[in-house]
Formats: sequence, C-alpha cells, structure tokens
Amino acid sequence: MLQQAADKMDELLDNIYNHIFGHIITQMTATAGIKKHGQAAVDALLQEFCQLDSKNVFEPLDASTLTASQKREALRAVNLIKEKRSGKLKGRTCADSWSQRSKYTKEETTSPTVSTDALMTLRSDVTLQRPTLKERIYTRTWKILSF
Repeated sequence: MLQQAADKMDELLDNIYNHIFGHIITQMTATAGIKKHGQAAVDALLQEFCQLDSKNVFEPLDASTLTASQKREALRAVNLIKEKRSGKLKGRTCADSWSQRSKYTKEETTSPTVSTDALMTLRSDVTLQRPTLKERIYTRTWKILSF
C-alpha cells in the first residue's frame, strides 16, 4: 500500500512537471521544432530569415575570402522555434557569442538596466510632483482671469 502511494505521488509530480514545462518552456531548437511540427516550423524559420534579410541584419561574405582566424571568430546563428500560446509558431535567430567571450569585459557587453526599486522610487517622485486636479483648475482659472 505504501508503494502504491509512492507510485501515485511520483505520477502526480511527473504530471505537474510536464504541465508546467509544457506551458512555460515552449521554445525549442530548430531541429526539435521541425521534428515536432514539420513544415510549419520550416515556414516559421524562413519567415524569420526573410525578416532578417529585409532589415539588412547580415552582410553576406564569401567564405573563401576569409582567413582561418576570421572564420573561427565568426558568430554562429542559433535558430529556435517558439510555440506561442495561440499555437502559432515563430522563428527566432540569436547569435551565439561564445567565441567572443574572451575578447570583451562584462561591462562592455551588458545593457544598462534599471532596478525595480529605482523605477518605483522614480515613479513615486513623479507622482508626488504631479499637481492635483484642484491645483490645475485653480492655475488655469487664475491665468484666464489675469488677462
């Protein structure tokens, strides 16, 4: 009986795990996406490539004109498939910057961000400085009467 309860608990935990990760983690590699969704995944990737091409994101280079070190330093493209909640597939292309990690410091590669605390402090300061409706009406009335 104890073994049955343990098995039931394992099954329940597996179901919870699969449910959570089935909804949250819906991004997969291009290969996994093509295996799972077939032509729809290929179409999503092609749509992403067309968008990158139309926005001139990449400049094509002839591989025979590059040196061995330039080829080593070139960034690889990581192609992913994102399955949206609506069921629509979206292709995503990211650069794998592993080959350039040793060239740049962390400060050079991170984007400046604002902390939640700083944002909330700024928002509260702006809210405190905003005039009330009564003050705005009084100011407008005074300006009108001043003329």
